[in-house]
Amino acid sequence: MSNGGCSGGNPNKAFNYIIRSGGLTFEHAYPYMGRRQGSCTMSTPIAATINGFQHVPQYDTFALMAAVAVQPVVVAVQAEDVPFKRYGGGIFRGPCGTKPDHSVMLVGYGTTDYGEKYWIVKNSWGPNCGENGFIRMKRDVTEREGLCGILMDPSYPVKH
Repeated sequence: MSNGGCSGGNPNKAFNYIIRSGGLTFEHAYPYMGRRQGSCTMSTPIAATINGFQHVPQYDTFALMAAVAVQPVVVAVQAEDVPFKRYGGGIFRGPCGTKPDHSVMLVGYGTTDYGEKYWIVKNSWGPNCGENGFIRMKRDVTEREGLCGILMDPSYPVKH
């Protein structure tokens, strides 16, 4: 079963794959190449296992902040827009749509010295994109979906 990794990714399918396959290996044992590599094969040693995953309530900035304060959270954003692809640094403010097509990892949040609130997002496009592979996306925007749809489908893995 494909998790759509080369087509933006599907977190639910990825989490189910991790559960079925018995876990994930270390990155150094199976490095990310940024291109299609054929089928994935499990390598040892196992670095982490999960038992399931939890959804964060949609459109809830405070619930998402609480979740990411504990661990990284997978979010989907609309990244097909040119401004997102050309991000080079600073606070990303768009424009972008709210039809998510790309999974990324939300790792934190902050506020600039000027009071502008942002999310800290790790992209999968490698360290040469954005700010060493990260993008700071404006938080507390007027759109219910959040900037680029970031509040629409957040989830995270759980270990019981």
